[in-house]
Amino acid sequence: MQPEYADGMTRLFLIRHGETEYNRQERLAGRRDDVLTALGHVQASALGRWLASSPPIDVMYASSLRRTHQTVARVCEQLARPPSLQIDSSFNEMHFGEAEGLTIPEILERFPTLAPYLASVEPGQPDWQWPGGDWRVSYYQRVVERIRLLVQQHPGQRVAVFTHGGVINGMLTWMERNLLGFTAQYVVPNCSVTEIIARDQQLSLVSLPQTPWQEFLEALK
Repeated sequence: MQPEYADGMTRLFLIRHGETEYNRQERLAGRRDDVLTALGHVQASALGRWLASSPPIDVMYASSLRRTHQTVARVCEQLARPPSLQIDSSFNEMHFGEAEGLTIPEILERFPTLAPYLASVEPGQPDWQWPGGDWRVSYYQRVVERIRLLVQQHPGQRVAVFTHGGVINGMLTWMERNLLGFTAQYVVPNCSVTEIIARDQQLSLVSLPQTPWQEFLEALK
């Protein structure tokens, strides 16, 4: 069922960056400046072609990390008139501290006390911190507050935010479960698009992460 769009409604597209070297190795990148793989560049170009075939985006935002900048650059190559871009570190990935660069099995071996928290957040779960990194509640609270403010700043516009899997998963967890945290059931593929609409400051989820640009992918490989 298609949503009913109305004048004055903000359409927000949360877009994850393309595949990176750490993604391919299943390592947590966090704040490390990981870079796109060859496939990641192709994914971003296909995403750009899909965006070029859709109604134009009014404004773009991106985290301050290189993998989102590379994704935006590839997207903009496909757009006749790229919109303005604003860099905002509020959309950065969570800081995993000493766990950055590690795989999940390596994290469990080195930091076994994290084992209860690496799946899905549950009601009543205590707050916790990545070793030397972010606290769960404060990080996801910042994400939710920034996105709520963003839709207020752009009434009636189409806004694209190039960000990270943790940011998108955190918004889905908050909107669907009313919890601040990560939920393993929400899969956020590289270059996926998650749409949220906002009217009268009320947010509604239109779609879980999708890759509508797949039809353009083969032509670019």
